[in-house]
Amino acid sequence: YVRVEDIDAVGLGTTCYSTFQFMISADLNDDPSFTLTATCTGATATIVGDTGGTFTFNATDGAVIDPVTGEITNGVPGTEYTVEYTTAGICPMTLAQTVTVPDEEDATFTATSTCDGATIKIVSEVYGDADGTFALNPTPTDGATIDAVTGEVTNVTSGTTYTIEYTTSGPCPVSSIETVTTDPCVIQQVITPNKDGKNDTFDLSGYQVNSLEIFNRNGIKVYSKSNYSNEFEGISDNGDELPTGTYFYVMKYEGNEVKSAWLYINREK
Repeated sequence: YVRVEDIDAVGLGTTCYSTFQFMISADLNDDPSFTLTATCTGATATIVGDTGGTFTFNATDGAVIDPVTGEITNGVPGTEYTVEYTTAGICPMTLAQTVTVPDEEDATFTATSTCDGATIKIVSEVYGDADGTFALNPTPTDGATIDAVTGEVTNVTSGTTYTIEYTTSGPCPVSSIETVTTDPCVIQQVITPNKDGKNDTFDLSGYQVNSLEIFNRNGIKVYSKSNYSNEFEGISDNGDELPTGTYFYVMKYEGNEVKSAWLYINREK
């Protein structure tokens, strides 16, 4: 408090005086408190203490800061920035805070045309950040559809180009695009029934085969089966092991479709 003494308080030239006192309260320290919140391109600042101050920071990579609002833009993913806020009062105070821009997300994936029997489809494999979303962009007009989770495209048309887009699901999503031209499905022409797990059978699964007939080079039928899938292992209907050579087949599939072609059985080691 302050005490004031007024000698000659009554104004008569005497030595009489009066005394009074009062309190003075002064807060000489400014409050520079503020917080930073990371964004995909930098950060935003919220002043908690005294407003009207100035923001500065230490960027050397092209990032910029608004000295009034403290907003950082053009920040580099994965980079940490130190921001200072200085108040504008008669006794300015400065506080420093750090913020890190989130890492850039990775939308890398591949898309490949493949066959499930006679059915063409496109399969996708994510190499970047998982749990994103797939889409066809633009949407095809031939009825092709995509599974948004797996990226598998079905009901495609042979020889048609599709554009697949994958978008990550993180706080700073990014997208990438792959284009795929579908290839026609080709029926295998060689089987090697040596039980090594590779081309041991004549695989027609996916073709919805109603019936299959196989003939030797002399035109003699050696194998037949209704509702065929992939059962033929080079064994005739009589249970005989068919020798290495060229055979011919006729298959009826997908309703009324008929296909005839050759099949080579290779038993050589």
